[in-house]
Amino acid sequence: MTSSFQELQPGLEHEGTAPEAPDPEQLPTTAEVLRDVDHPIARYWSTQRPIDIRHVTDPIYLRPDPAGADRQLVWMRAVAPLEASAAVHDAILAFASDFTPFEPILRRHGLAWVTPGLRMATINHALWWHRHVDLNDWLLLEQVSPSAAGGRGLTTGHLWTRDGHLVATITQEGMIRTGRP
Repeated sequence: MTSSFQELQPGLEHEGTAPEAPDPEQLPTTAEVLRDVDHPIARYWSTQRPIDIRHVTDPIYLRPDPAGADRQLVWMRAVAPLEASAAVHDAILAFASDFTPFEPILRRHGLAWVTPGLRMATINHALWWHRHVDLNDWLLLEQVSPSAAGGRGLTTGHLWTRDGHLVATITQEGMIRTGRP
């Protein structure tokens, strides 16, 4: 692990533009998406995770993305209110940022999480906080996969507040193997 820390200081500031997305309240919860699925993994995804995840692009839990897109948008926040320091919110973000990083790769290749023979593992994961996060409010995660080759895939993500401020940048490389050639 490589880490760097600093005290908040004044300085130059700029950021990109957050993508357009419907409000998270308009989107189904994971529990609603998986309501009729009787499977232990579906129950975990829908009731045991401490982070509420709502896909703007159709979720690929059970079915591949028919468009084969290489990007996605996901809203996330804590399931229950967090009364904690900014550092704890930032630490929970590190945990939450590992829920969906491989989905843009799976989308691009017509795979779903339940694809038989699919095996994935993180090789490396980097996270840069540009500002402290508040996981009591919705954050929009914009993810893209610029490359997959040699049984590995790379994703990058930008995490935006509801009012359009970039709070974090995420990259993750993973081993991704399928049962097919």
